[in-house]
Amino acid sequence: MTWGRGLAIAALAALSACAEGGAGTGAPAPTAAPAAPVAAGPAGTRLDGRYAGRGDLTASRSSVCGPQQINRSLVVANGEGRLVIDQARNDIAVGPVSADGIVTLHSPTGRGTTVAGRIENGVFTGEQRGTQCTRSLSLRKQS
Repeated sequence: MTWGRGLAIAALAALSACAEGGAGTGAPAPTAAPAAPVAAGPAGTRLDGRYAGRGDLTASRSSVCGPQQINRSLVVANGEGRLVIDQARNDIAVGPVSADGIVTLHSPTGRGTTVAGRIENGVFTGEQRGTQCTRSLSLRKQS
């Protein structure tokens, strides 16, 4: 009998709490806390532009790698990056540039070249890796 009486007391207490401004009484519901900030989307215009500089050869497994230093240019538009690797062979690397400047490009030609790095304070610093050659990249945003 005490078990049933305890449930009845709990039910009365719950009904009493509702009568004091809880749900179902017509009282306004408490306002929710503001939503947490949403991570920014693609880089958009903040990082858009042309970044030019040089690529320094850091590893070579073949003579096809070319000179020790070579000019490189990265173009960023609407959160997408494009870097020409070998114009004669129409070899490029393309991919996303995140709002916080992370660059991840891949060659769609199947040659296995990747470009990875970060844009910070108007400078792209990263690495171009292929099956035969690796270059460190330092490219400054052009005005």
